[in-house]
Amino acid sequence: MLCASLGLLAEDAALALGATRTVEAAGDAAALLSLLTKVDDEVIDAADFHGGPMRRGGHRALRRRVRSYLAPTLDSVLTGRPATDEARCVLAAEVGRQLQRLAGSRDRLDRLHGVLAAGWETQVRAVDILSRHPGESTPADVARVTASISGDWLLMITMVGGLPPDASREISDAEIAAFDRWGWHIQRADALADFIKDVGEGLANSWAGMTCERRFGSAYHEAVVRRDVAALERMLGECAHACVATAAEVETSAHEVVGLGDVAGDLAWIHGMLLGRWRARRGGAA
Repeated sequence: MLCASLGLLAEDAALALGATRTVEAAGDAAALLSLLTKVDDEVIDAADFHGGPMRRGGHRALRRRVRSYLAPTLDSVLTGRPATDEARCVLAAEVGRQLQRLAGSRDRLDRLHGVLAAGWETQVRAVDILSRHPGESTPADVARVTASISGDWLLMITMVGGLPPDASREISDAEIAAFDRWGWHIQRADALADFIKDVGEGLANSWAGMTCERRFGSAYHEAVVRRDVAALERMLGECAHACVATAAEVETSAHEVVGLGDVAGDLAWIHGMLLGRWRARRGGAA
């Protein structure tokens, strides 16, 4: 339900860009796109698929495997035709057809398709980086993929609002760049909220996990292997500050998308909701 509700990003963008009659259709298509991206995640994020946590070596082979698995879904979206008879491809093709019907021009659709392809490749990088042993990635590696995971995902959903012919313009290059910064804020908060779940899925090298590893070293490794939730929560409590954007950072990022109307408020709500989930798990502690 939460994923589907993100269709609101496209609706708010469409309204801000001047659309009137196509706002609801944009929201519907964006909601379906949001849901679609989570279908393959259920497979590629699983430890049985990627071999994490603390996976050493085999990085190129894993990326090829993830890319190959995701390819039929992406192809189905881009063409509007199911690449296979799998349910995920049938769903993806429906998303593709909705985007085609909504698009006011081929140029607008092609631009969104480019973002979709980049987002699918981000999934490939994310599975590889987040399932690795922390010693086989750098903070820069983890930071880049952290920003892209949420940044690319929320961007593609929002961009649907700029597709319709009654939208006066597309999302600008500057607004697109701002989503990378929003992704940095939001995905770090997501790493806090989903820390225990991520570790359980073998994705222990998130920004939160990497920060804990750099602080606690082998004790973090041992807690991950044992799935010692109490120890992991204690470690995270000492490192959580690295995952929380300042109010000034969030305000600056909101200003960068002010031309998209209520989208700034939507993104701020997502960020706050994720931090709230983490604080609730800790009994309200900051």
